[in-house]
Amino acid sequence: MACFVYYGSVFAAKYLDLVGFSIRRLLFCSFFVIIYLVMSENFAVIRLNSKQYIVRKGDKLKVDRVSEKAAIEVLLADFDGELMIGSPLVEGISLDLEVIEDRKDEKVEVRRYKSKSRYRKHKGHRQPISIISVNDIIKGKESKLTWKAAEEVETAEKPVKKVKKAEAKPVKAAKKPAAKAKTVKK
Repeated sequence: MACFVYYGSVFAAKYLDLVGFSIRRLLFCSFFVIIYLVMSENFAVIRLNSKQYIVRKGDKLKVDRVSEKAAIEVLLADFDGELMIGSPLVEGISLDLEVIEDRKDEKVEVRRYKSKSRYRKHKGHRQPISIISVNDIIKGKESKLTWKAAEEVETAEKPVKKVKKAEAKPVKAAKKPAAKAKTVKK
């Protein structure tokens, strides 16, 4: 049975139903056709942080922030021309992933406005993300996630400014105005 991708009219869907195809089967087959057209080398479908990604060697992914305890699950893999479908996971294929950096994503702004009532709200949010590099897809027991070593940043030492303590100056006593000599008129 040949799988093909056809997003056509209702007539085609009815015809395929008469032939014995179900739409579900057609969509399922088209998913694998699309994967085979896109991927020509070793690839894997993985689950990381409850989201699924199609990865190849050398890919870089932008994912939600990952922790050291994050589980990498291989759901489907094509290794040396052999397609392995997991039920639910593929055994024997592992990935070597490296976290390149942890940072915040671009700002997402949310604005609310109601006309004629002076109601305006504005909020912003930056999602914490991790950039992950796929180093290799190999046959092995366990996938590993490593962090890139932090580059030692040389900090140029700034000269320390010496703060001089203000010396106590002797306070001059306020001069009292001298009494004026009274001149007597004769």
